[in-house]
Amino acid sequence: MAIGLRRGQGARRCVAQLYRAEMVLLGLLLGLLGTCLAAAAYRDQAVHWAEIAPAIVGCFALIGIGMYLRTVKQALRLAMGVIGFGVFMAFSAIVSILALTVFPFANPMIDETLMTWDARLGFSWLAFVESMSGYPMASLVLRYVYLSSLPQIVGLVAVLAMLHRPVDLHRFLLVGFLAMFATLAFWTLYPSVGPSAFVAVPAEIEARLGLVTNMQAGANLLHWAREGHAVITPEVVTGVVAFPSFHIVMACMVAWFSWRTPVFGIALVLNLAMVPATILHGGHHLVDVLGGIATFGIVLWASCRLLPRMRP
Repeated sequence: MAIGLRRGQGARRCVAQLYRAEMVLLGLLLGLLGTCLAAAAYRDQAVHWAEIAPAIVGCFALIGIGMYLRTVKQALRLAMGVIGFGVFMAFSAIVSILALTVFPFANPMIDETLMTWDARLGFSWLAFVESMSGYPMASLVLRYVYLSSLPQIVGLVAVLAMLHRPVDLHRFLLVGFLAMFATLAFWTLYPSVGPSAFVAVPAEIEARLGLVTNMQAGANLLHWAREGHAVITPEVVTGVVAFPSFHIVMACMVAWFSWRTPVFGIALVLNLAMVPATILHGGHHLVDVLGGIATFGIVLWASCRLLPRMRP
């Protein structure tokens, strides 16, 4: 009995060491998980939880490790970084599953409208791809820029934690959560899959550029939009939201929150390059980029009001 009481007291003390902002984020995370489970049940969508759940459980385990590091080891900065990393990765994993439950689409896709808006802005995705085919090395660089989004998020979580900037770190995470939820909510009502599902790129150009979102990826998205998934497995978990672009939201997040850190210059250059990288390798409409920038601005404003300058 005494051992049980001590363990219970230790658990309560560990939870008490969470920042109030972290408690807000954990509450949102648990709410998101409940929403994901409810959506899968409501849509009668089969999910291979035996394969997917370990990654989500691992994220929560990281949060627990961070709490231990703060409470027992007094490693405050390391703990903040580990908890932040666990929270963001859990957000990402759960939102990815939730997005796949939206397939097949209940509402008509808006890609035709988005391409019309692009044309009014004087932009053609196919013309842009064809023009980039003359610069294969630049395309290769942009490919790595496009694939750097998640490592950049992880890296900035570590930087903000090591600099002991909890307010910036927690707002950074809240912006990420709100943006994920906002983009997914809009996309559920007005779905889109990007121009790669509708515009044919010559095979030789696609091969030369090494497109991440290639014609096969576009065909897969179009098929899912119409037929859905028999079972959601780790193999089909991928980014699916076209408008607004979450890649651009993440680029804005890293550039904004790296201000007054040693990595700001690198972050700014990388994420300016993220704009053409997202259009080219993400198979995005130009207006997806503009939508991502607008989404970031709105959720940044909201996060500063929903999450005041909370301290431990």
